[in-house]
Order: sequence, then structure tokens, then C-alpha cells
Amino acid sequence: MRELFLTGYTSNRGRQNITSFLVNYLQIDWRLGAEWYACMLIDYDAPSNWGNWQYLAGVGSDPRED
Repeated sequence: MRELFLTGYTSNRGRQNITSFLVNYLQIDWRLGAEWYACMLIDYDAPSNWGNWQYLAGVGSDPRED
């Protein structure tokens, strides 16, 4: 999160790890994380961002099993 805040970028693996941690362990609504990334990313792409957050949160058209 520091890297994202300071540089506007984080690796794809970092994005996945953060999403999983926020959604599964801290029980934070995935939409809050997706909005934060939308505001902070310099390489922001709306479909990619929202689709990845939905997928990793287990919602949307292709939900993940636990």
C-alpha cells in the first residue's frame, strides 16, 4: 500500500495479494479497495481493475470458490 500511495503503481501480484488480504482477512468491502485503486493507479484501466477485484472477492460473473 505504501508503494501504491507513493508511486501510483504496484505489481500485479502485489495487487492480488492486497485484494485477497483486504477482502478475505479484514472483511473490507471489495468496492472500497477498487475505488482506492481507481484513484491511486497511474496505469488505471477500469475494466481490468473492477474485474480483478470482483474475481478475487468471489463476486461477479465468474466467482471464485473458497
